Amino acid sequence: MNQVTRDDVIRMVKAIEVLHDAAGQFLNDSGLKPSSNSQAVLELSTFRRPESLETVYSQGTILVEVVADQLIAFTKTVTEPVQTIAPWSCLRAVIESSALANWLLDPSIDAKARVQRSFAFRYEGLSEEAKFLRASKDEPSRNKIISRIDEVEQNALELGYSKIEDKNGKRCGIGQTMPSLTDIITDTLKEEAIYRLLSAMTHAHPWAVQQLGFRQIKKEGSPTNLDPGSLSNLKLFEKHLEPPCVASLCRKAVEVFSKPTISESKLFGWNTERLKDFFNIALSNLRVQ
Repeated sequence: MNQVTRDDVIRMVKAIEVLHDAAGQFLNDSGLKPSSNSQAVLELSTFRRPESLETVYSQGTILVEVVADQLIAFTKTVTEPVQTIAPWSCLRAVIESSALANWLLDPSIDAKARVQRSFAFRYEGLSEEAKFLRASKDEPSRNKIISRIDEVEQNALELGYSKIEDKNGKRCGIGQTMPSLTDIITDTLKEEAIYRLLSAMTHAHPWAVQQLGFRQIKKEGSPTNLDPGSLSNLKLFEKHLEPPCVASLCRKAVEVFSKPTISESKLFGWNTERLKDFFNIALSNLRVQ
């Protein structure tokens, strides 16, 4: 691999920014709604409760917007002054939202499976909101959320989905058990390894942070107010992000961003080939020259 230079990094960041703007314009031009002959419209016309499909489409499209927002945040972390830890955390957020969006908007599943996934995602979100309100000691609001969970579960039961309970008969999901985020990332993006590395960086595990966000410096750079004898076994580090790491992170960000965006386009019957061209151009501009 050719050496990655500072100019390469600047060019790669610009390529991502151009892609972000092009993809945003594409979504706006598409009207953000399914075309008349799309799979989504067919699902809406045949599913028993179209409101549930409208909900899952909304969940997915919002998640795509979240991915785009995190993508731009990522570019700022690798623009001077470059951060050494934040880029990994931003890419982790890109991967998480991309996987969830792709899971919900996957054009290879049918309406029943799509709504089932949506119910599971809604239950997880409402349950987390209830936990937040409990921690905030806002019991009236928490009770409203519990009632809302009951309503969502009833909608699922009326559509023929089974109750999801643990061995003690306690509700632990709606529609289906919500898979772990790691499992969704593995199944939809095939990115388990990089996700685990990004998580290690986000959680500041020393084995990851010291290798990827810092570099060891020579003893000559040691603080002068310390006894030299006490520094014999001391390792000193300074923050540093290798340019090849930036190049890899940029490419991964674009690859991951493409998955849910293309799935959304296919499901909604948009000009997916045009969208793919934007990503192919961006990936070409991310090559080291």
